[in-house]
Amino acid sequence: MLTELDVAALTQDHGEPVDRAPTHDTAGSVPGPRYSESSSFGFPGWIWKVFFGSYAVFFAALALATARDGHAVFVVVVSVLYTVMFFGTAAVLQGLGKGKPRGFECGEPMLDTWTGRMSTASVAAQVLTIPILFAFFAIAIFVIRAIIGF
Repeated sequence: MLTELDVAALTQDHGEPVDRAPTHDTAGSVPGPRYSESSSFGFPGWIWKVFFGSYAVFFAALALATARDGHAVFVVVVSVLYTVMFFGTAAVLQGLGKGKPRGFECGEPMLDTWTGRMSTASVAAQVLTIPILFAFFAIAIFVIRAIIGF
C-alpha cells in the first residue's frame, strides 16, 4: 500500500505521474530500474548451437540407452516431435514480430531482460543450464545402461 510519502515521490509538483519507483521502500530493499517485458531473444549464435546441441545429445543418448523395442522407440520419437513442435512454434511466433536486431545480435555487450541488463556469461548460464543438465542426465542413463548391460 502506498503511503503519502510514496505518492508524493511518484508525482511531480502538479500531480503528474513520474515513471520511476520511490527512492525508498518500506520493506527495506532498494528498488531497481524498470525494464520493459518485451525484449527480443537476441542471443549470440553459439548459445543457440549449444542449446539445440544439448537437446540433440539428450535425445540421442536417451534413444541409445532405452530404445530397444517398438514401444520405447515410439516414446522417444513422440518426445522428439513434441520438442520440435514446441521450439518450432516459438521460432515462428518470434519471427512474426521481427523488428530491428537487439541485444547481442547487433553487438551490444549487454542484453536487456525482464530482470535487468545481463552480460553474455549471465545469459548463457541461465539459458543453457537446463539443456546441458538434460544432456548429462541422458548420458548418465546411457552409461549406467552400458555398465549393467544392454
